[in-house]
Amino acid sequence: MAESSRNVIPLGGTLPTSIPAASKELLDLITTANRQAMPQYVGCLICQKEFKQKPTLLQRGCVHIEARPYPCTECGKRFRQQSHLTQHLRIHSDKKPFECMYCGKCFRQRTTLNQHLRIHTDKKPYECTYCGRFFRQRTTLNQHIRIHTDEKPYKCSECGKDFRQKAILDQHYRTHLGDDRSYCCPISSCRRRFHTEEQMNRHIDNHPALRGEPGGPPAKRPREHPNSEKPQDLYMPQGYSQVAQAAAAAAAFQQQYTLQLLQPPPGANSQASVQ
Repeated sequence: MAESSRNVIPLGGTLPTSIPAASKELLDLITTANRQAMPQYVGCLICQKEFKQKPTLLQRGCVHIEARPYPCTECGKRFRQQSHLTQHLRIHSDKKPFECMYCGKCFRQRTTLNQHLRIHTDKKPYECTYCGRFFRQRTTLNQHIRIHTDEKPYKCSECGKDFRQKAILDQHYRTHLGDDRSYCCPISSCRRRFHTEEQMNRHIDNHPALRGEPGGPPAKRPREHPNSEKPQDLYMPQGYSQVAQAAAAAAAFQQQYTLQLLQPPPGANSQASVQ
């Protein structure tokens, strides 16, 4: 009976609710022995990727685990985690719970909001190791680095031509499709179709319906006042539909974004002139 009343903790057993102070050293030794005896990692048999716990392996880590226990009631798509399903359901409900404190714009995911906030704060945490330029998003940095490395990971399956960006590959691939014209002019009186978005935007910029007078020159955009604190809205001539406004604004942003990526690093021109 005397031996059974001792505070002896078996390996892998449960700890008592109260432990005498004199037994603290013994407790530390037993806890260490427990940790060493238990397996530290759980590995995938296919890719040998290791995880500290089995739930982590099943829920977060390995793509070879096909269990997707969370189905979407709207479209039937299945997910590994409840949080992924919750984010997906916002697409069907158009719910955007994350609001920007600066401009009031709402987003479905917090990560998208954090990326948007960098526009207001001008925070650029991602630095190029080649030229020292900073970027707001890691994906933009990765695209920029391909200019230095001349990496073109996207190959056309028809002609074998390589591209740095998938969007440019998609535009190029449509030239092999013949009569496929996926881009339609948003002006209701026109509805002309084009192979690429660039062709459609060029057509919109010179559209006769957007000119001031019949047969007259295109309407000019007003210059921005030098003392203005924020950029003015894009000038849209009378008769410009809301769809056309959105298309023109998206085209202007895409053009500015592409030019920024293709901008040579600082000092490149001076080095070329020296050579």
